[in-house]
Amino acid sequence: MVNANSISNIKTEEIVYVSNGKQAKGYIAYDENRKGKLPVIIIVHEWWGLNDYVKSRARQIGELGYFAFDADLFGNG
Repeated sequence: MVNANSISNIKTEEIVYVSNGKQAKGYIAYDENRKGKLPVIIIVHEWWGLNDYVKSRARQIGELGYFAFDADLFGNG
């Protein structure tokens, strides 16, 4: 449960990473105000790729106190 009194500062960013020698674009979201290690949630998109809906879900998960990572299965968004 999220504390209504806490103020979150969700940082979102598109990132580039390498998987099996192939460059891919991903997306991360997390609360910058939280200190220390955060639990990670990996989000896998539907067949149409890494779109705004998947990114909005990452933001929502970040607001819950997790580090959300949208993996890109197709390699370039």
